[in-house]
Amino acid sequence: DEIREIPKNILPPDVMPEAGMTLYTRGSDGQPVPVRIVEVRNNVIIVNFNHPLAGKTLNFEVEIVGIL
Repeated sequence: DEIREIPKNILPPDVMPEAGMTLYTRGSDGQPVPVRIVEVRNNVIIVNFNHPLAGKTLNFEVEIVGIL
């Protein structure tokens, strides 16, 4: 579980955080990473850093086109 509290004041002043809102931060490789706001409190926001598909059941249909 990658749920964290972060200070509200690190957001740009024009961002009004709301629960359910998706924000983007940069990963260690510099790529954008989506994070979801879970809760907004007085001076902090609770943010979910888990992948959006974390904890979900994924089903794939595949076709094998060859065997080496």
